[in-house]
Amino acid sequence: MAMIRERQLTSHFPPIVHAARLDQPYGYEALLRGVNPDGSFIFPAARFDTARGAGMLFQLDLAVAAIDKAGIARGQVVFKIVDTERTHDSEHLRSILDYYRGVGFLIALDDVGAGYSSLNLIHLLRPVIIELDMERVRHVDRDSHKARIAANLLDIANALGMDAFTEGIETEGELKWVQQHGAKYVQGFLIARPTPTPVTAVASRSPVQVAD
Repeated sequence: MAMIRERQLTSHFPPIVHAARLDQPYGYEALLRGVNPDGSFIFPAARFDTARGAGMLFQLDLAVAAIDKAGIARGQVVFKIVDTERTHDSEHLRSILDYYRGVGFLIALDDVGAGYSSLNLIHLLRPVIIELDMERVRHVDRDSHKARIAANLLDIANALGMDAFTEGIETEGELKWVQQHGAKYVQGFLIARPTPTPVTAVASRSPVQVAD
């Protein structure tokens, strides 16, 4: 693929912050983007579809080897399983993730609540982090049906000892709701936008009061 050969790839880093302390990033999500000649971005779905068709997913996954080369502790790296990479062969997927777990990496399950298979994957893959789909938290403070579903997913995560991560937070109402309902980590445009260089601090907000 010419994009890989010409190194027309870049990364942006939206911060992930602790729900109980919003002023300092807990970590960063690395979003890989292809870059067109005109400077516009090619987003993940199209890039991975092209790579899969060309049999080049391995080349796109070489960052795993770069982690050790960079001297980054494996326990600080989380591999996120996203919709585009879910497979009908769940046992094969689990064996791959078991390997990564066995050598020290952490596993997160993305877009929980977006599809009917999410709950089965929680059981099968046993991630340490589950990430609620952006649509599950959009206007969650104003939609009682959506709130009940999101609350159940957060309850499941906490009951199983998994860290619940909510993405796509764009309003103060959404933020307060997920803070009060058990989210451990939050991310979204309200917190900070993705940047080519990771931000070292984000705007401080008053802590939310959570009832016991």
